[in-house]
Amino acid sequence: MKIYKYSLLIILSFILVPITIKGAVCSNSEKVTYQSLAKNISMSYEYTEENENAQFYATFTNVPEGFYLKNLDTKETYYYTGSEMTIGGLEQGKKYRYGIYTTAFGCDSILLYTHYLNLPYYNPYYKDEICSGIENFKYCNKWINKKITYEEFKENVGKYLNKNNNVEKEEKIENIGLFDILIDFYLKYYIFVLPIIIVIGIVIIRKYNKKQDLF
Repeated sequence: MKIYKYSLLIILSFILVPITIKGAVCSNSEKVTYQSLAKNISMSYEYTEENENAQFYATFTNVPEGFYLKNLDTKETYYYTGSEMTIGGLEQGKKYRYGIYTTAFGCDSILLYTHYLNLPYYNPYYKDEICSGIENFKYCNKWINKKITYEEFKENVGKYLNKNNNVEKEEKIENIGLFDILIDFYLKYYIFVLPIIIVIGIVIIRKYNKKQDLF
């Protein structure tokens, strides 16, 4: 009798195990459906400025019920709380990877889609008065590609201003014509030039008058 029971149990185990395994496998059609839903999830980031710093947070919208997010670097998981999910406490200059998953049985371990987030560095000196008139210069922008100190900021802005001043001076020199040079020379040395001009003028007038007397 015991042998019969054990035999029946073994037979039932072999019958049920394939059914269980089959139910635990994510089919291709299911995977495609979940991937399509995952791709429809959009991500954006916002920030707030606080005490010469920026606080970042990412927002995921169109999140279907039964889906969740995972930070692929820290493995921190964010389960569904609504069609819009927000993750705060993000650091400037950091790179983040968020994986999209579903809780559906059999497909819950499959990475369906990955969102990449590269945050810029906040420039707390972009409002400094030395940026007046050169707001488009990269070190005077609100966002920058690296973290800088105030000394680095001043040094780079100073170099930019000096370079621009030298270019303007060169352009002014190029734009000065012969007439401008003569005028400038006359204004500097008119005390010596004016008497010479007067003498030459008198000589020319006398010669002209002598020629008129001959006719």
